[in-house]
Amino acid sequence: MNPTTSRNLLIILTAFGIVTAILSELWVALPCVWTLWIVWRLLLERQSYGPPVIPLAISFQWLQLTFGVFYYAFTGIEPMAMQVDYHPMIYLGIVSLPILSLGIFMGKRLFPAPPFVAEHARPLLFSMNFLFFINLFLLIFKDQILTLAWNIPLFSQAIIAIYNIKTGFLYLLLRELSRREKNGYILVILAAEVLVGFMGYFADWRIPIILYFLVALEMFLSTEYSRNKLRLGFQILSVTVFAFMIGILWSGLKGDWRYYLENEYIADSGYVGKATKLTELIEAWNKDESVREQSHTDLVDRIWDIYYSSLTIERVPKVIPHSDGELIGDAIRHILMPRFLFPDKSALPSESFKVRKYSGVMVAGGYDNATNIAFGYILESYVDYGVPLLGLPIFLFGILVGLSLSLISRLIRHVDMEIAILITISWQVLSRIEISWVKMLGQFFTWLFYTVLASYLLTYLFRATGGNKSRRRGKGKVIEIRQ
Repeated sequence: MNPTTSRNLLIILTAFGIVTAILSELWVALPCVWTLWIVWRLLLERQSYGPPVIPLAISFQWLQLTFGVFYYAFTGIEPMAMQVDYHPMIYLGIVSLPILSLGIFMGKRLFPAPPFVAEHARPLLFSMNFLFFINLFLLIFKDQILTLAWNIPLFSQAIIAIYNIKTGFLYLLLRELSRREKNGYILVILAAEVLVGFMGYFADWRIPIILYFLVALEMFLSTEYSRNKLRLGFQILSVTVFAFMIGILWSGLKGDWRYYLENEYIADSGYVGKATKLTELIEAWNKDESVREQSHTDLVDRIWDIYYSSLTIERVPKVIPHSDGELIGDAIRHILMPRFLFPDKSALPSESFKVRKYSGVMVAGGYDNATNIAFGYILESYVDYGVPLLGLPIFLFGILVGLSLSLISRLIRHVDMEIAILITISWQVLSRIEISWVKMLGQFFTWLFYTVLASYLLTYLFRATGGNKSRRRGKGKVIEIRQ
């Protein structure tokens, strides 16, 4: 990020923070916005191709950490986390996220990627036809593939990791269509992806929306589209508003929808049966104003989910002593015992047990309950080591991520394959503040290994079948981010 861009971003964020602080009388808003500036200042590279997915992923963590402050300032409504002293959790987070960003920044420079080469000068592996049909196949057979994964416990994580390369493929498809200004095709693809994602057990509908947001953001930052800044800015704003509206709907429906999937859904009915039931639930939700209002409240509390974290900080170490590395030690031992080598390894216990122990609240979840109340990696680091040592494992993990992403740049020859892997790993691992160490480390190493392996297999397959000659000549516009 060049000095001019950095200065302008700092001015805008500071002004926003001051307005927020005046409206809410919460001056914590200022260090919050300065934290966001530090993240982008460290991670937005001056010469790059592909989306700024790493700073955006960490910005999503920042949103989960600070959302309630800004929501209260502009609505006057207090989220649930304001019932307790939430400030210590915010302070821990706004220190931890720059530490993570600094680790990634330094990791990339400890093992620098090859010299920057413009995207059009690097070979491409996939045609748009391939991207369209592979995404269509993975979308239609999503349930079957994931069911197969869970029916083969030894390789379930491997299958899921390889399947999730679809995230990168979908991004590449939306990116190529956006370059060609095929907006009708984009709307159809997004509608199908969001609808199928909405029919799942988890909020998978978010992924296609986030990917399109990334496409628009990449183009907004590119010098190639300087004449379209206003239109791209409007697209970014529209996608944000749409995501929030869909989030409200999902918050109102997910309880009844998950009950339907667990107790009433018949596999033979397929997507038709799901669509019929979903239509019924939406109609019932739309008729009840009180339910719609509660959906809005539930979404805010879900985004700003630091209530139990704040209670934990109040109790540790006053009531419960620091665990001296026990939680992170258990996470490392778990990932050093891959299930295909240790098939009898016990499943991970619900994180709700840790929330009960350290927050003192008997939350939902347990051995016989699918509910899992998250206990995030920042909080685990605090419980293990306290202040200031909690930053050490976070910094080391950041270095590991930076080193690994630089290694991918050296190993992967084709720029589109590199971008697909970068998006898959970065977003899935770095975008959630509530993810525990054992899950974050496990997903990172598992997906790093299997996505790189899959990239080599795909490269070999394309070479064996003659490759993709048309796109190797560099058709289409080039996007290079130059801040």
